[in-house]
Amino acid sequence: MIYSLLGDSELLKELFVKSKVSCPTIIFPDDSDRFAKLERTVTSSLMFAENDGVWLKKFRNWNKQEKTAAVTLIKKMGATLSFFVEDEALEESEKVNFKLPKSWDKKGWERFISELALKLGVDIEKSAVEKMFELFGGKEWILFSELKKLKALNRKITLKDVEYYCYIMNATTSEEIATDILKNVNSSVVIGKIEKSGVVFPQLLSSLSKLLFELGLIEEAFSSSSDISGNWKSILKLEKITGIKAGRIAKFTGFAFSGTVGGTNLVALYSPKELRKSLVELQKLDESYKKGDLNDKSGLLQLLSLFRK
Repeated sequence: MIYSLLGDSELLKELFVKSKVSCPTIIFPDDSDRFAKLERTVTSSLMFAENDGVWLKKFRNWNKQEKTAAVTLIKKMGATLSFFVEDEALEESEKVNFKLPKSWDKKGWERFISELALKLGVDIEKSAVEKMFELFGGKEWILFSELKKLKALNRKITLKDVEYYCYIMNATTSEEIATDILKNVNSSVVIGKIEKSGVVFPQLLSSLSKLLFELGLIEEAFSSSSDISGNWKSILKLEKITGIKAGRIAKFTGFAFSGTVGGTNLVALYSPKELRKSLVELQKLDESYKKGDLNDKSGLLQLLSLFRK
């Protein structure tokens, strides 16, 4: 069976895949041997009569030649094996849309929380759902984590349960913690922030991957333009080249605004080679976590050791 996984909810895509197969082979667009890995997986599945599924992450980012070859193979084997193709609507596939509500859509998010609770087998009162949205907004991974925790109560979840057992979100975000990790902030400080904020491991991986990718774009722009320096005019030029907002570039490069002291220059802290290697390692951690080889604690320890300088 071929499934096209559309929409912007990474959580719902993962839950859907896990509802169909137990341990899918995950292939990322940055895997250097992605098509060869797809062929090996198909061959192995046929040889051993297994159908653990193949999950092609961000398939739209594959190059045209490999994508064409992959689609041909997928269509040929789709009646025998399960394929989950992310962000690309293939012909002859079952198209499933996992669209998140708009950030301002309170009713939409309350429906999302109720439906997620149902998927997890959590019986929850309407007032408790409303309180969860008030506490966590549209942070799907945090909502998932808190609902799993509430499930352990083994009863209908009330407003008082949410108020008593759920963490109240503070101003600390997964991106802020990811930035601390890249800055080599003391591990105990980082772990403390994670515990207080309720940020979960998949969120942290996602934020780190995004930061590393953006740092790579900025470094590439620096190396390709000889007239870029550390002034504000150069920041604005980098914005045009990379598509990253000037404020974020200033933050990443430690730019000092008038009357302020500049921060850590993350662009100077990591070489292009280190960025590429780190992205590969993050993908491996993500795959291990999804397979169940890592939990939140063991994953975090490996994550911190990865960026320790």
